[in-house]
Amino acid sequence: MASRGLKRPRDYDSSESDSSQSQTVSDEDIIEKTKQILKGVEDEIHGKRKTSISMTGDSLTEYIIEKLSELRKVKKRKETIGVFGKSGAGKSSLLSAILNKKGLLPSGDRHACTAVITQVEANMRDWNYKAEIELFSKEEWSEELENMLQVLSDRSEERDVDLIEIAKDKIKCLFGDGAEKKTLEELKKDEKFAEVDKLLSKTKKLFSGDFSAIAKDIKPYLTSRGSGIRFWPVVKSVTIKVPKCHDFLENIILVDLPGTGDCNKIRDNLWKEKLSSCSVVWIVSDITRALSNKDAWEILKSCIHDITGGGQCERMAFICTKAEMIEIDEQEESFSEHEQQIPEDENLKTRIAILKRNVITKKEVKEKFENSEFKNKFDADENFLQVFTVSSKEFFNKKPILNQRDTEIPELLDVLRMINRSCSRSSVRDYVNKALGILYLIQSYQPDKNPDSEKMAETKNKLQKEFQENLNKALADMCSHFDYIFRKLDSCLTKGVDESIKLCLDTACDEVISPSNKSNQSYHKTLEALCKHGGSYRSRVNKVDLNECLAKHMYSCIDKDFNNFFQSVLEQMNKFSILKSDTPNPGKDTAEYYIREFIKSEEADLKEYLKEKSVKRKKEMYSSIKRVIQEALASSYDEAAKEKGKGSMIRRQTILKEAIESLKRKMFRDAKKEMLDKFADLQREIRKTLESESVKSMEHSLQKTHENTLPDVFKDIEELKRLEERLSDVIESDEDIDSDEDIDSDEDD
Repeated sequence: MASRGLKRPRDYDSSESDSSQSQTVSDEDIIEKTKQILKGVEDEIHGKRKTSISMTGDSLTEYIIEKLSELRKVKKRKETIGVFGKSGAGKSSLLSAILNKKGLLPSGDRHACTAVITQVEANMRDWNYKAEIELFSKEEWSEELENMLQVLSDRSEERDVDLIEIAKDKIKCLFGDGAEKKTLEELKKDEKFAEVDKLLSKTKKLFSGDFSAIAKDIKPYLTSRGSGIRFWPVVKSVTIKVPKCHDFLENIILVDLPGTGDCNKIRDNLWKEKLSSCSVVWIVSDITRALSNKDAWEILKSCIHDITGGGQCERMAFICTKAEMIEIDEQEESFSEHEQQIPEDENLKTRIAILKRNVITKKEVKEKFENSEFKNKFDADENFLQVFTVSSKEFFNKKPILNQRDTEIPELLDVLRMINRSCSRSSVRDYVNKALGILYLIQSYQPDKNPDSEKMAETKNKLQKEFQENLNKALADMCSHFDYIFRKLDSCLTKGVDESIKLCLDTACDEVISPSNKSNQSYHKTLEALCKHGGSYRSRVNKVDLNECLAKHMYSCIDKDFNNFFQSVLEQMNKFSILKSDTPNPGKDTAEYYIREFIKSEEADLKEYLKEKSVKRKKEMYSSIKRVIQEALASSYDEAAKEKGKGSMIRRQTILKEAIESLKRKMFRDAKKEMLDKFADLQREIRKTLESESVKSMEHSLQKTHENTLPDVFKDIEELKRLEERLSDVIESDEDIDSDEDIDSDEDD
């Protein structure tokens, strides 16, 4: 996307964008007008109930009132964008630049910011900056502290240096220098221990009208730097809510995710949970290392299963930071003979060289992704990956070499605005459609829609028969296709079981249990930590996961097709309808017209609900393979973790190898069965829900003996239709603008 019209003065406030603000007001105007219409209808129904005995306890009236009550609240969609990058990659500076608040997020040090998950979202309530800090419970911290003290007490030659350094960092942050040498009893006597203990099991809330004040207040919870107690070792996550950014963050959550998670199991589980909810992923890397350094690509590799089959990632961006950095030799080499004649303006020469380098970098990153193992893991089209070259430093620089557009921060803001706008439009459109649906039902029972009760009864009998036949056929077609998907999935899993039984032990030994590139002395504690954590260990420098290693052959046999299987389920669900597309349209403003429109609205709402549930169940299905393996080996992990003393490394390896060999057939077959059972459960739930809700819609809309006392909502329907048309026009206009910007961006490249 190009960033047309986004060159702005240094005191620019992103909330002052006229076009974005008018669009947001347009959405709110449509919602508020819809609410007013529904409230008027609800008030009229309540008024009629007071004078009509027949309406009291009437199932149709109660159903309508319940629906109107539900519509008092607007369900807003939110997109989660996960931001990854090793410490020092420039994530915090990038997010601060996007928010146009320099220093709001502290620059990561190599300790804290590899552990704490930080969320940034809009504060829609007032003008304050707010922070919500989720802390460990007393029980969780007690276990963590005990584990760290055990690590520090290890005097063997096989001790894990990385674990020791992590433990030292955490204890010193909380209790000061020298505290790492104290016993638990000595620490408990320290007054700082009581201060930390008092803080636990709470969500601490901070707020201020000044962003620099809130930045100072949250610093002890995010970084090791500074004096006094640094609380980050007992922090699970920090949520920062920022005012005056509704035009690009109202419907978006930016999640700054640690690059390698944390050796603490609680943080690691939270990391996976947040990761699987990301519909967009930003990989952040220093531009000088975007291609040569493995960090960013290793991060992507380590979380690929969590954001594809186990997640819902739909788009990705590779963000190369620190674009202002360029070597002198690199700068001179980039100039053509003509450009070498440029007058001696070093800033201009540097700018030209940087922009040239940026174009080349974008091209090379895209090519690397296209040729990588990752592309096939995603349902990736040509627009799936975007590459940006940004400079947060130049964005804030009062005497910049690069202009605002060159920094590409405005371009990222455009992307956020587009996503934010799309979420808002979808929420408003769904809300108006739901409102129209209930009004269609009300209007179908008006007296002038039933001038001849016998004829109306005949019409409803005809519709009852038609809808029931369509329901039976739609369910049969859907179930037939589901059975086909089931058989295909079964085939892939069967192949995966066979491959796993044959290869798993050798793979596990080579990659995790006894890797040839690791010495027993240095790897001893890593393997012990892995066993203590149920087969998975994530430190600030690496990740070792035996469960994932054992599952890899099953995943390799389903990864190519799993997302397609799931997409096919959604497609079949979307095809489901008790309304035939080739049925002649009834005349408008007739009972049959309103009945069909009501059912159409109910089906759309139901499918959206089932889609959300299905996405969640898809994640559970995908992760079930690894979970079954972990559960099968749980007792063996516990047994191996207890091994101590001389020769414990070999004994631990033997326990794991023997367990895998003896359990592998049952373990992988159970994993296959678990996934197939979960798919069958999902299939049954979709069928049962569609059937039961379709029957309810038929019952509510085809009552023949209802004494009509419902209000006439014809004018309200017409008003909502006008609002719907207005919204459609705005959406079409947005799409035209986005399309134009994409063309501009291509031309710029």
